[in-house]
Amino acid sequence: AHNFPLDLAAVEVPSING
Repeated sequence: AHNFPLDLAAVEVPSING
């Protein structure tokens, strides 16, 4: 989401991309 640069699978929740 807005926390990670590569959250291709998230829209508002942090993804596992770190």
